Amino acid sequence: MRDDDVAMGPLPRSVVICILTGAACEGPQRLPDVEQSFTLAGGAFTPGSGDWDGRGAGSLAWSWRGHEWPCALELGALYSAAEVEEGPDSLEVDVFELRVGAADTWRPATWLILVAGAGPRLSHAQAWIPGRFAEVYDYATSIGLYAHGGAFVSFGGSFSAGLDAQVGVGTDFGLAGGDQDAQATGLMLAARWDF
Repeated sequence: MRDDDVAMGPLPRSVVICILTGAACEGPQRLPDVEQSFTLAGGAFTPGSGDWDGRGAGSLAWSWRGHEWPCALELGALYSAAEVEEGPDSLEVDVFELRVGAADTWRPATWLILVAGAGPRLSHAQAWIPGRFAEVYDYATSIGLYAHGGAFVSFGGSFSAGLDAQVGVGTDFGLAGGDQDAQATGLMLAARWDF
């Protein structure tokens, strides 16, 4: 036994060096404790039925996943605009939506990322309705579910871009003197950052 091994006490110095060297080699290979992504999308949403004409839409989504979680927590917001035919007039309707759900990703190839998510949604629609003397503000709320699925091409690093198909269903909007279908679908161009 060497003198330097005795000087280390209970563990020989050679064993300690092996342990530290092994830890240093394994360190970079460990997965991060948290995986996050941010997605920005824009396109058009089409109402399912009724008197609504779909127009532009935009959405933001953020997902957070712990290292040992089976899937990610997804938080999102969507804004869309629509036009409702109400007699001789057409109303401009703004729809705001909040989403909380679960999402997951798959990488069948180094350049391809597949994404899917679903969960509950809360939608709020508002419109200014022409009146006899002044415009009248009307609003309604819908509770339902959303789902989306997309394919993204990675451009190296953490940035990718692709298409994201989205659908939402829920209770009707009691807006503009009638029930308006809250169902909507859309295919959106999206950019995604993973970090």
